[in-house]
Amino acid sequence: MFIYNKTLDDTIFVTFINKALDEMQDKQNGTFSSIPMEMGSTLFVKKENNKITGFFMNSYDWGQYGDDSIKNEWKKFISGFEYNE
Repeated sequence: MFIYNKTLDDTIFVTFINKALDEMQDKQNGTFSSIPMEMGSTLFVKKENNKITGFFMNSYDWGQYGDDSIKNEWKKFISGFEYNE
């Protein structure tokens, strides 16, 4: 069962969003990076035309339980971008 605590969860998520924005600010266009989050989740961020966008992957999204359809969307998101740690 998943319990959502709006105040706590929003605060934590905003913290990771701000970390991603700070990290990508000085990166070159055409690059992406990954921000490890809690419980095995990852926030992927990329910079294109000085615009930073993100893609959230839950630890269950990698297909180990059968459905890996979101993994294809993740591949599209990072396609053509160079990984930048």
